[in-house]
Order: sequence, then C-alpha cells, then structure tokens
Amino acid sequence: SLSILTGSPLKSLADGPDGTFSVDDFLKSGQVAMPMGVSGQAVKSRPETGIVFRDGSELSRDTKSGNVLTEILLNAKTDDPIAIVTTFSSPWPLAKGTVYDIECRDSNTGDGVFLSLSEKAGGKAIDDLPNSFFLDKLFSPTGRFSFYGPPTD
Repeated sequence: SLSILTGSPLKSLADGPDGTFSVDDFLKSGQVAMPMGVSGQAVKSRPETGIVFRDGSELSRDTKSGNVLTEILLNAKTDDPIAIVTTFSSPWPLAKGTVYDIECRDSNTGDGVFLSLSEKAGGKAIDDLPNSFFLDKLFSPTGRFSFYGPPTD
C-alpha cells in the first residue's frame, strides 16, 4: 500500500525582516527543509556506537576479500582499557563521513553493516538476548538509528 503525507508548504527558516532565523518560529513549526537527510538533522549529535579507536590504528577494508580490520578499545573510559583487533567481512565499501565509525554501506540499496559496542550481556548468548537489548541501544536518542526514532511496527 502507498501512503502519502501532506502538510502545509515549508516556510523558509530565514523569514526575519533582514533574512534572520527565528528560533521561536522554528520551534512552533518543527519543520526543516530536508527532514530525513543529514542536513536536516543538524541539531542531532553524532551517534554513539561505543567505538573508540586505539591511538594510531586505522580502519581498512581489503577490496578483494571484503575483510574489514581495525583496533578498538574495550573499557575505554576506565583506567585499564583493553585493545582488541576486530574484523568482519562485508561486500560493501567502507562508509565515509562524520557519522560513521566502523560501517560499510551500499549507496545504491542502503544495505549496510556496522559495529556497535554495548554493555555486558551477562554471559548470555546472542540468541538469548531480548529484542529490547538491541532496540534500546540502536534507537536510543544517541543510538545509530536515532535520526529515525524507534520502529513503529
């Protein structure tokens, strides 16, 4: 099925008499020129994936094998961080930009893979963790998919 959302036409944010921006008008309308793009998310901070790169490490992907490799720190905010080498394989190239830590994306389809660290899982296997373990992290106000909000279905 197809749903079409309609609303009032977008009004310029720089509608002041001298082309200035009115914060009050913006807060009343809640509209931005490009609501789903990065430029429309200017007020959002960078997602927190928990990734902290070890000083001097570089993120790389072998184009033949698809293997992604880098060194990251576990317990980075403690006095005793642990450096580990992490690797996975991806058919897609590394994503570049300020909102990506360790991520590969297909720019044509939107398919992708990324690495995110979370709190300890209490020794549980991944299959034994409830959906909320993942959803709370990914869709939290600072999560990787925070731009979109929590899923509705």
